[in-house]
Amino acid sequence: MRGAMDPRQVARANGLVFIGSVLGTIVLLVVGLGIASWFTADGAVVESTGNDAFGPPSTEFALAKINACSYGRCVSTWTFEFADGAFGKLALATLALGSAFGALVLWFANRRIASAEVPAALKWLGYALAIATLTTSLLCMFAYPPEAMAYEVVTSGGSLLSSPSTTGRTLAITTEPTRGLGGSLAIAGLLLGSLVVWGARTTAKQPEPEVEPRTPRRSERSVAARGPETDPFRAAPAPPPIATVRHPRPWTATPVVDDPSDEPPKLLR
Repeated sequence: MRGAMDPRQVARANGLVFIGSVLGTIVLLVVGLGIASWFTADGAVVESTGNDAFGPPSTEFALAKINACSYGRCVSTWTFEFADGAFGKLALATLALGSAFGALVLWFANRRIASAEVPAALKWLGYALAIATLTTSLLCMFAYPPEAMAYEVVTSGGSLLSSPSTTGRTLAITTEPTRGLGGSLAIAGLLLGSLVVWGARTTAKQPEPEVEPRTPRRSERSVAARGPETDPFRAAPAPPPIATVRHPRPWTATPVVDDPSDEPPKLLR
């Protein structure tokens, strides 16, 4: 019975899952971060001057721009210029973090196609960007959404009945914005991109070189040996040195003189 395979190896082996994850990540991030609106609000015209009609507008809040549209015409401004609340600053941070995460996912995909490994530090960087983008997205959607606002639309131009210098002004006010699809699409793109980062292969650690055991010296082997010597080809150990002690001869007052007339000792006869 074959054991269960690692889910990460399954994700690496399935090319269709990889291609679908990469393409889905790019499409969802582009649409969610740059095209789709995160909030929409209806509007009402408070005051209008001039012949250029600008009826009740509908306002869309995206991460990059705020669009106010009426009768097929739209005027827009940058979201970071939004004066009220922290939505403008969080939207700019989400756009920057999400773009960096998308670029990193494309680099991971390029390394995967080339069958190359990626450093572990860049893999953790991908996780950090995904978590940071997810955090700012949730703050934009639930903690600091845009509030109702009033704005003025100024149009200039002429028609058959008015001169080119005619200027029209429209003062409008919006209702409380409601959430759109942009945030949900961006979060889905973050999840798919995290799958691509998770399936990438990291650089394997190089095994440490094996250290050969050190051969003990002859003196160490002799000290570590126990019992009698059993090697028949080894020379016998040298005997310990014998010390020579010289004893001083006792001194006599009268020297011993041999008399030639005396008989020799019996042992020498």
